[in-house]
Amino acid sequence: MIKRFISFLTVALLLSISTFNASGFPTYDSYDKLLKGLLDINITSGESYNAEGYMLDMDYGGISLESGAIYPFQPLNGRTFGFFFKGSGRFTIDIPCKPEKIQMRRFFKEESIDDEIEWAMFFFGDSSVYQMAISTPKSIAGEVDFEKCKKDYINYGFGKEQVILTIPIFESYLNGRCENTLYIMMKTKNHDILVYEYNPYDEEEVSVSRGDFFMGYGYISETICQYYSKNYNPDSDTILRLKDDITIDDYTIDVVFNEDLDMQSSTKVKAKVLRDSCLWIPLYFGDYSPFKNFLKVDSILLPDGNDLEFYQPSLGSWIWVKLPKISKKDDFFQMTFYYHGNIFLYREGYQIMRTSTGWYPKANYKNKANFHLTFTYPYRYKLASVGEMLNKSEKEKMITAVWEPKSKIRNCSFNIDKYDIKNGSGSEGETFDLLYKNIEFAADVIDDVKNSWAFFSKLYGKLPYNKLNITELLAGHGEAFPGLLHLSSITFVQGGSYGYQELFRSHEVSHQWWGIGCDFLSYRDQWLSEGFADYSALIYLQLIMKDKDKFFKALVRYKEHLLELRKSFFGNGIEQGVISLGYRNSTIKSPEDYSLVVYEKGAWVLHMIRNMLLDLTTMKEDLFMSLMSDFYKKYQGKNARTIDFIRMLEDKTKIEFGWFFDQWVDDNKIPKYTFSYKVDPTSNKYKVRCRVRQENVSLDFKMFIPIKVVFADKKVHRIRAFITGANAEFDLAVFDREPEEVIFNDLESVLCEVENEKWKD
Repeated sequence: MIKRFISFLTVALLLSISTFNASGFPTYDSYDKLLKGLLDINITSGESYNAEGYMLDMDYGGISLESGAIYPFQPLNGRTFGFFFKGSGRFTIDIPCKPEKIQMRRFFKEESIDDEIEWAMFFFGDSSVYQMAISTPKSIAGEVDFEKCKKDYINYGFGKEQVILTIPIFESYLNGRCENTLYIMMKTKNHDILVYEYNPYDEEEVSVSRGDFFMGYGYISETICQYYSKNYNPDSDTILRLKDDITIDDYTIDVVFNEDLDMQSSTKVKAKVLRDSCLWIPLYFGDYSPFKNFLKVDSILLPDGNDLEFYQPSLGSWIWVKLPKISKKDDFFQMTFYYHGNIFLYREGYQIMRTSTGWYPKANYKNKANFHLTFTYPYRYKLASVGEMLNKSEKEKMITAVWEPKSKIRNCSFNIDKYDIKNGSGSEGETFDLLYKNIEFAADVIDDVKNSWAFFSKLYGKLPYNKLNITELLAGHGEAFPGLLHLSSITFVQGGSYGYQELFRSHEVSHQWWGIGCDFLSYRDQWLSEGFADYSALIYLQLIMKDKDKFFKALVRYKEHLLELRKSFFGNGIEQGVISLGYRNSTIKSPEDYSLVVYEKGAWVLHMIRNMLLDLTTMKEDLFMSLMSDFYKKYQGKNARTIDFIRMLEDKTKIEFGWFFDQWVDDNKIPKYTFSYKVDPTSNKYKVRCRVRQENVSLDFKMFIPIKVVFADKKVHRIRAFITGANAEFDLAVFDREPEEVIFNDLESVLCEVENEKWKD
């Protein structure tokens, strides 16, 4: 057997010197031409190659073809780019990191893949790799049913409407680039449709996806695992890796609303090219969902008035813009978008906002830019925006207001409706403007906002601005932006005795510190925003609302949510994800897991750290509070990583904490402890002996757990026990009086189940 071994990464690295130089490949004049060509893809008639011995080495895996034939695709725009395989082969992948192993297990009940391939489609961004794949003599193969396989390729690669290029490698073809990208769709014996992708311009270069069909969604290609390539060390990365085509530095947006809030907008952007060989660039625009676009781009103009070619699909959140020439890295350009539509729906007297951030074109979700905003709208409406209102005028019953944030921001939003306004002020000169429709709990809303702001300012440090606008939003959620909050209408009409509304309002206020003031670096660090905001709100409930019962009830409620999910799905269906998966916890099978894991479990992680740092003798918690304050101050205006938080925690305590984050941020196990104790009286002394059984976690799982001894006079003695292994038995202490009660996991210090049982000798 002749082996044709290709190390894709090795070949790609050897060719990387010329990757961004003139490739000789033609670009596309129109997006439609490439889209049509990819939808009409076909194999070259009468041409096939022996597949036996073909091996492709990939990051942490590979493909080997054992028998069958390779059928080259017909060239696209004069470019050879891939082939179809039918026969017998094998795909293997060994996931390199724990969070992704768990994610793999959530879907496939296994942590690696070793499966047979029935057919596969290979797409290469580098034609040299393609030529090596077909470097043996042609073979004589029989007819192959390509059309049946092509249907899967179209369904999973393009979606129901077939108007969007969802496969990133196709951007290489659109721009005529020769680069080390790879996309393989394969039909496997045990996993059905799988996709392997290497995209050096993604935040994490390697991904494995699955194809599936769901009622209401149709065909989907959903990322299961994603991780860095072998040649990249994420621990050494301290800045956000911008690997997009462009970054936008400055927006000048002019929006005009009529009485029905139909919108006309012109948005001028100043941008910088981040890569060589840029002609077509993708931008986020519209609703982040698979629905028909409600904003229509009319034209995109250069400063000289010339039109730019663009493609806006009928649905989705993308628009493709063709630059006037092939651009090089560090080129600057300017263009103005003209578009119209309605980002609001009218329901029951409310304006329902369809998108809070998709109303202007964006380069990527972490792009920070300056914003200059002008809104013109009927005088009966009230509007609030990010930043400060610099001036406001009225002419012919139309208001024109100019707003600007003080510094670069990554998310820009506003809200408008026929609001009433309530004003408030803080003790340090802060001002709060509440724009609302429902008055029932409006006073409570502004009080919680004011009190939260004052508390977090004292706890973490002051913000660089002292004005906050709060708008009522007809939705079931809240959103935070620099100097602006959107709060659900529910919090304006619902009080309740569980503290939920106070938590909700305070959570959104705390985002001015966590997620805006101190931003997270990547989606894996997103709990530094949501988990921190959630626990900040819990601290507010405990210390400012002075309601310990509601504080602990909220913690227990979070714990029950996490335990109920594990009990419901353990061994039967999909288990919960891990904090470091960020938004990827939400899948078609587990849509609620993002909020459950990143918000609620993220808050629990901080609670456990807080209680590990608690002085059990004095009950002072200065160490934890200073940790949070110092972390915010160090990373205010920056992007922070989880490793940055770990290092500050270790620096303050002089204790190694990697094990803790490995258990609670990168894993999904929650321990169960069965606790019993006995008191042995000896010569007017009382010795307390404890026994703990640990379950549902690995044998090396460990935690420090507070145990409280209560005496008849209600005085208490607290001590931490180090618990690891399946069973532990230890003497707690010897007391000069008889304990009345011994409480394991005092102060709900550890996220766990606790079952108490009588001591059995």
